[in-house]
Amino acid sequence: MVVKVEEWRRLGGSHTLVGTTRREMVLVVSDCGTNIPPQFAANLQLNGSTSQSVSRLIPVQRGQTVTALLQATDANAGQTLVTTGNDTGVPGAQIWPRGNGAVEIEFTPPASLPDGTYYVTVTATDDACPVKGFSTQVVGFRVGNSPLKSRNQAARTLVSAYPNPFTDRVTFTLMRAADKAAVVLVVDQLGRVVDRLPAPAGSSPDVQVTWQPAAAVPAGVYLARFENGQQTARLLRVKP
Repeated sequence: MVVKVEEWRRLGGSHTLVGTTRREMVLVVSDCGTNIPPQFAANLQLNGSTSQSVSRLIPVQRGQTVTALLQATDANAGQTLVTTGNDTGVPGAQIWPRGNGAVEIEFTPPASLPDGTYYVTVTATDDACPVKGFSTQVVGFRVGNSPLKSRNQAARTLVSAYPNPFTDRVTFTLMRAADKAAVVLVVDQLGRVVDRLPAPAGSSPDVQVTWQPAAAVPAGVYLARFENGQQTARLLRVKP
């Protein structure tokens, strides 16, 4: 494919060609059949024994070591998965590929690390040709010295979100406040409201909500919370 651009100027009442430039582009078309991207399991293994939703925050105290083992699988026969990670500069976090689609996160918050929520991202990539399929999973850790009861309560505020990351829609569960708030806000990383979702009525403290953002909503990280509550669900939208 060749693209040609011409520059013309109006001089003395007539148009004069100033110059041209061409750019050649080569398009490669490959038939790789139907490739299904790998997927991470909905649960992870915590500290080698406990299974919990990959979407829940993991409570950890400074100086304490926690490990989270995630497993990815691929529906395509004969493909090899490679797992990688990005700790986004989180002090004390290390990522270890374990083979066969498994990846382990080891996190020991140093004494100087402030209280807060810290995120680590892991990716599983297949070896399809020529465009490789991949899946990304975000794991959140809540660092603090609060008592165990309080940490468990904080962990419950993010019950589940699936699929996460997502493309078209995501279903998540929030813990409703005592006054039974009826609206869930979805905000971007700058705190701007991008959507308002009605929460199902009822007496249960756990509420399941589905968000199907408009096509114009860009890929990125979004936070979902009740109008009168704290930000509780972290949602990662990716483009197909």
